[in-house]
Amino acid sequence: MFEHVTFESALAPYSPGDDPWQIASAPPEAEVRIADALGGYRAVASRYEGQFTAYHAALTTGAALPVTLADARSSLELAAALYHSAATGSAVILPIATDHPSYDGWTISKDSVR
Repeated sequence: MFEHVTFESALAPYSPGDDPWQIASAPPEAEVRIADALGGYRAVASRYEGQFTAYHAALTTGAALPVTLADARSSLELAAALYHSAATGSAVILPIATDHPSYDGWTISKDSVR
């Protein structure tokens, strides 16, 4: 979304995003665009607390779930594709087809490595 910008947060293990983020832009004109983009930002609880809060709200109000099974499947397909590509050096087309060696998981067999 932006070039020449640095986002920094805390360096604490397991909670690097808990502290307020520092945003430094170069050139300074980008600061206005960044401020506009962050205008509607609302901080939410991090890690599982935020996820459980969002699920609870959806379940108690009847709203849509924040993450669907389709979303989860897409994430797992991406992980499988990354592992396969790293192990074989080949490109992977998403969504992964049912005949792809990594369709059932991202463990790579010796047969699938070139």
